[in-house]
Amino acid sequence: IDGGTSFSNMSPLSIGELSLCGLIARLKEVEHIKGIKSPDDEQTAVLSTEVEVKKALFEELQQLQAGGGAGGGLPSFEKAVAKEFLQMQIKSVDDSSKGAEAKRSKLQELLKGVEGAQAKEGP
Repeated sequence: IDGGTSFSNMSPLSIGELSLCGLIARLKEVEHIKGIKSPDDEQTAVLSTEVEVKKALFEELQQLQAGGGAGGGLPSFEKAVAKEFLQMQIKSVDDSSKGAEAKRSKLQELLKGVEGAQAKEGP
């Protein structure tokens, strides 16, 4: 009997299979794993997806900002998760870092895109 504490023995979904919420959840998981001293193989695999996840998430948010993302709308629960995520990102911008104002401005633009997204209910 395996005495491990792994809560998932499924392989992680590929980036292309993740919804907006899935991308945000994966990014949060990456941040959590970064705090682990000795990540296992599965955690290391998740860590290796960070750049790809950030790129896919940014593209999804850009599409929403342009008014054409997520099939013309965004489920209300995804909208709430995306808004919370972007608000946290805006708050976490270090004012003393290079490009802080540009980063904050871009995040605020993306937040406006999420806030302005049409509500879409369904699967």
